[in-house]
Amino acid sequence: MATLDTRLLPLIEMLSRAGLDWLGLELMEGVRLGRPPEEAAEVLYQARLEAGGSPQSIDPELVAESGAEPQPIAGDTQLVWAVGYVVGKLEEAMNDFDAAFSNLEHLCTPDKEAENVQREGMRVSLSLVLLEDEASHELVANDLEATRSDLGELRHTLQGWLAEQIGQGDAR
Repeated sequence: MATLDTRLLPLIEMLSRAGLDWLGLELMEGVRLGRPPEEAAEVLYQARLEAGGSPQSIDPELVAESGAEPQPIAGDTQLVWAVGYVVGKLEEAMNDFDAAFSNLEHLCTPDKEAENVQREGMRVSLSLVLLEDEASHELVANDLEATRSDLGELRHTLQGWLAEQIGQGDAR
């Protein structure tokens, strides 16, 4: 089990201030758990045979060999992992939201209506309103494009922060 590098605290605080405390918690849990051990090549080969319908079973001795402990993530490697994890999770969430929005747009625009609208030179677009308590937020396709652009900027900013932190780690 690795100890959380204190250089990650500003990143976790920033995630919390942005309303992404779930991501900060996942990040801390990932550091705590470490990298999962890789299975031995023989175990993977046996598992592939088993999945393919082979009558052979996985050799218990090979499974026992693969009982390695997770590898701790420490130092600069922990920072690199954390930035990759945060960016990856946000991109995954963005892709999921983008796909859901596209599906909703497809469901809400019948084919005949789309053909008629295209002939008239108009465009049908979906507007999604999110309600939270008494506040609401309207989302349109342009918002998704802007968010994707902001995500690219965040990736660039985090890479800069990472380079700065690793530089400070070398100076210590």
